Amino acid sequence: MVRERHGFVVPWQHHVALHLIESQMARNFMDKGVAIESMHVIDGREVPSLSERTFDSINPATGERLATVAFGEAEDVDRAIDSAARAFARGDWAGLPPAERGRRMRRGARLIEERADDLAQMLIFDDADIEAAQGVIMSRSCNAGQTCICTNRLHAQRPLLEKFSQRVAEIAKGLKVGDGLDPETKVGPMIDERGYAKVEEQVKDALAGGATVLASGKPASLAAGLKGYFYEPTILADVAPDAKILHDETFGPALPIVPFDTEEEGIRLANDTSFGLAAYLFTRNIGRAFRVSEGLEYGSAGIDDPVPTAPQIPFGGFKESGLGRENGSMGIDEFMEVKAVTIVL
Repeated sequence: MVRERHGFVVPWQHHVALHLIESQMARNFMDKGVAIESMHVIDGREVPSLSERTFDSINPATGERLATVAFGEAEDVDRAIDSAARAFARGDWAGLPPAERGRRMRRGARLIEERADDLAQMLIFDDADIEAAQGVIMSRSCNAGQTCICTNRLHAQRPLLEKFSQRVAEIAKGLKVGDGLDPETKVGPMIDERGYAKVEEQVKDALAGGATVLASGKPASLAAGLKGYFYEPTILADVAPDAKILHDETFGPALPIVPFDTEEEGIRLANDTSFGLAAYLFTRNIGRAFRVSEGLEYGSAGIDDPVPTAPQIPFGGFKESGLGRENGSMGIDEFMEVKAVTIVL
């Protein structure tokens, strides 16, 4: 069996890096009164869309225009794929020793980390450290709850439920909401009006069904000078089983807390979704940690780890959370074709 490479396209504007890099670039240019036009990068050159269509990139914290961006269409994707295939064929990557490939990949990972400053479930067992609440908030508030592995539901075992819920709410109330370019900000804006409206709709639906507010439960105050799509970190308890927030990805800083009694029930509740990207569990019992992680139907399971990702760890989901893996050696396989070669002697 042999594996042969084939071309692929990687967006240089990753959704997190895009906000940080483009916003800072835009701020620098706007301070100088210079408008920004962002084009496609194909064959090492900046080029417009073949259709010449564009759209405006809006700063969700202020509503101001950051840049005019080229609108990519099928013809532009074809150009990019052809360019990637040519670059791979004539480039030096295929001939590099494995050690050098690894060095370059690690350097790329370091650069991303230096510049970075689907439904996920979290299980808190009754023997967990109460300060695991810090990990809960880290997972839920990262990028204002707008990453694919942010915790969407928190399941807490009943003996620890009240104390743990109070600690989570206490931490959430202390997070500063504001412009992401402010070093003191912990929670920035929703990406656009549609994202903001989705969070507001889910919270209102939960409250209408009898949910209890432990922290906030409302948009950020205009009195604080926030004019963008801001929503305060929200913690809800006593959420009805049919509430939207328990079944649809929120993609925002709102978190429902659901109690459970037994280990088996906790696993069942966590798996009660058509998605399966990431799950988290906090416990001091190593036997329970392995039992539960084996029972969770998710592509990643973090044990006392609110951020179970790294360049060397395969990343992907179960069920409707996608096919295949990225990162690690399995990620390389996604860009290879397997060929069976037979010889009759």
